[in-house]
Amino acid sequence: MIKNHEQQALAGESDQLALLSRVQDLEKEIYRLQYTDTLTGLGNRELFLAKLDEFFQQVEQGLIDGFFLTAIDFDNFKKVDDLYGYKVGDKLIRESAQRLLSITNESDVLFRVSGTKLGILHPVDSANVAEEWSHHILQTLAEVYYIEEHIIELQVSMGLLCLPEDAKDSVEAINRVELAYYKAKETKNYSNVVLYYPQLNEQTIKVLAIEKELIKALANDNIEVYYQPQFSLPERQLQGFEALARWRHPQQGLISPTEFIPIAEETGLIIAIGNRILEQACEQSVLWTKKGFEHTLSVNISIVQLKDPKFLTYVTDILQKTGVNPNSIEFEITENIFMGNIQDKIGLLKKLKKLGISIAIDDFGTGYSSLNYIKEFPLDILKIDRTFIKNIPQSRKDCAIAKTILILAKELFVKVVAEGMEEEEQVLFLEQEKCDSAQGYYFSQPLEVSEAGKLVDSYLNELNEN
Repeated sequence: MIKNHEQQALAGESDQLALLSRVQDLEKEIYRLQYTDTLTGLGNRELFLAKLDEFFQQVEQGLIDGFFLTAIDFDNFKKVDDLYGYKVGDKLIRESAQRLLSITNESDVLFRVSGTKLGILHPVDSANVAEEWSHHILQTLAEVYYIEEHIIELQVSMGLLCLPEDAKDSVEAINRVELAYYKAKETKNYSNVVLYYPQLNEQTIKVLAIEKELIKALANDNIEVYYQPQFSLPERQLQGFEALARWRHPQQGLISPTEFIPIAEETGLIIAIGNRILEQACEQSVLWTKKGFEHTLSVNISIVQLKDPKFLTYVTDILQKTGVNPNSIEFEITENIFMGNIQDKIGLLKKLKKLGISIAIDDFGTGYSSLNYIKEFPLDILKIDRTFIKNIPQSRKDCAIAKTILILAKELFVKVVAEGMEEEEQVLFLEQEKCDSAQGYYFSQPLEVSEAGKLVDSYLNELNEN
């Protein structure tokens, strides 16, 4: 009997141990599900937040001297999904996670916050190694990816914080590493890492202040249209204008678009500003047409506007509301339209052309254009950027570039407008090379609407006298 009792006790103890083991396994599984990213096997956002607090506590307790926090993301990752499908995109993210695991330590915490955004918590003895360590991470992630049969190159942007020097708690750390990341992302042509510095806070405050003032400016009609004349070559006769946004601030006076347009694009306010400029320009075009002035009027269109699903509706409504002749309107777009989903943009431009609007590529030669894109896009005008004009005819290279653009345009039956004309010899060179038209301070600076009207009247008077 005693033996049976001992056997039963041992069996019960074994069952308890088995139950305890199953409970522990279940707890591990619950932890894994709660704190692990299913795609990469890295930690998820919840783990990151918990570990960030834990690292700060370890610093307070003297267990570690400090640590780095990074925010990492791939620029224009959407093009991978668009070109190759989401499965290839997922494989690329998993590959990037494996690369990070291969070069980090067991004490590091790696995590995927969301989408393509990754991060690392890295204990350190000294902040002096921050630059070397971060560039090693950046170079590892920026190397070419071989996914299935595809060869994929992507730019990587990375923000880095040295803690606890750069932030006093988790909330401040998250905000500041995001500031550093977005600063790194501004360098659009190459991978980059930015170490947080206090002035980033000041820059953010400045952006928020300008955004607030821009909202007021829109409400108070302080965004005005200036008109820069364009002249035909070699006749040098007025043929139209480029509509340019200007901000008339009640205290600061006239503010250049270089100061507020980038912030308007970043905040999305460019959609409202762009629509306002387009409507005012179309209204003015109608008035000049009624006077008998046959002209073209160029309006700059931001890539942010083109990405807006309502853009085509806005344009159609403005054309109908103002009664403008669409054949007199040109849309100037920059070469960054050639990035991302090309087919969608080609489709949009074709719809705009069906409305009667002409399409011009602004600042041609400075960005992302290629002969293939120029061939595929429904373009009417190329605008030679001022950087290729300013040293003509002294610079043989700039002369060669200008000549090449003009030859290319003729072959594609596209007109050419030269920007930034400042000297007579520049005009003479472009006339000799059969450039269609030009604009710049040699002819006229951008004009208020009243001054532009006077120029139109003078031109019409000369026509009538002849």
